[in-house]
Amino acid sequence: GLEEGASTRLLVHAGKLISANITPVDACRTAISQALTDDAEMLAAINELSASLF
Repeated sequence: GLEEGASTRLLVHAGKLISANITPVDACRTAISQALTDDAEMLAAINELSASLF
C-alpha cells in the first residue's frame, strides 16, 4: 500500500490543472498518482480509481 495519502498540496495542484482545462483524469494522474508512487501496479490502481470517478 501507500505510505501516505494525497496531501492537500497535491489536491490543490490537481484542482489548478483542472481549472486550466486539463482533463480531471490527466490532472489526477499528473498531480497525484505520479507524486505518490513509482510502483507500476500502484499507479495503475490509483489511475483506475481516478478514471472511475471522472
